[in-house]
Amino acid sequence: MNMLSRIAMRIASVDGQFLMLVIGIPGSGKSTFAKSVPNAVHYEADMYFEDGEGGYHFDMKMIGEAHRWCQRMVDNELSKGNNVVVSNTGLSRWERDAYYNIAEKYGVQIKLKVMTGDYGNIHGVPEHTIEMMKKRFQPVSQYEIQKHDIEMI
Repeated sequence: MNMLSRIAMRIASVDGQFLMLVIGIPGSGKSTFAKSVPNAVHYEADMYFEDGEGGYHFDMKMIGEAHRWCQRMVDNELSKGNNVVVSNTGLSRWERDAYYNIAEKYGVQIKLKVMTGDYGNIHGVPEHTIEMMKKRFQPVSQYEIQKHDIEMI
């Protein structure tokens, strides 16, 4: 069992329903970590661009709809009582707020995991784009630190 899997097992062994946000730049280990969390349904906006046959067809014009789709899926799963893990870049606070609001609607715990690894990205995001994303990343706010369970991985 690798380090990310061990951390995911420890995190998932909590009492009560949760929504876990796994954030970081492309290639930081978000998807790998999120997939290893047991007893939770995993979503990410990138899934909107998958064709069901292993293909990935990103369209920047549809990114807003992809995030709305992801939020709808999370809302639906939480309403059923399921634990949910969302792995999106979550570069800014407003991107995370939508998920905080959904979790608060159902009264579930919010866990925020900030991925800091450098494993190479699986979606072919150009290096210059990743550098721009690093500059745009808004660190976790004092409000988030006080309100949510946060861990840097």
